[in-house]
Amino acid sequence: VQPLMIDDRTTAARIRDEAMGLFAAHGADAVSLRTIASAAGVSAPLIIHHFGSKAGLRNAVDDHLRAALAEVIGSLEDPRALTDAGGMAALLDAALAAHPNLLPYLRRVLIEGGDLARSLFADLHTATVSVLERLRTQGLVRPGDDETTRAAFLLANDLAVIVFADLIAAATGSDPTRGDGLGRWTAAVVDVYTNGLYATPEPEATP
Repeated sequence: VQPLMIDDRTTAARIRDEAMGLFAAHGADAVSLRTIASAAGVSAPLIIHHFGSKAGLRNAVDDHLRAALAEVIGSLEDPRALTDAGGMAALLDAALAAHPNLLPYLRRVLIEGGDLARSLFADLHTATVSVLERLRTQGLVRPGDDETTRAAFLLANDLAVIVFADLIAAATGSDPTRGDGLGRWTAAVVDVYTNGLYATPEPEATP
């Protein structure tokens, strides 16, 4: 029986997305082509047809991770992301909804470490430095004494939310990566970044 003919690009994307979800949940090494094929509703030979091998599929998943991250970061260049926490949260929520497996797979990559994690962090760090410079020239952030380290600090804060999302949800009662929980988290982050954390000591009265 011949399989139903579906547009190749749609089929390849479905295979890739199912693989990303399975890799996120179990690790790429633990997932077989047969399991991916079953989840995507295709045959294992069709996966080979599209990607050449499991390694080729994993490369496609990793490339999609990079592209999806770039899309999410690009969404934050919208002026609404710079003016209020609600606007930023809404933009993030919409961008992440388009890529439901993005954060789980990124979490897996960050925890496992290795070449991909190092490369992603380096790329994201470069992007963060660039964004900070653009915001500085627009008068939206103050200059820093060590922009490289400041960018790494901000990036580490953002990535930590992804790694510890389950623990944060247990502590706060809401998932910091989606919906109302994302709104709460974004509001807290913007408040700290805008208003600071430490109180300013009251000046001593002059006798």
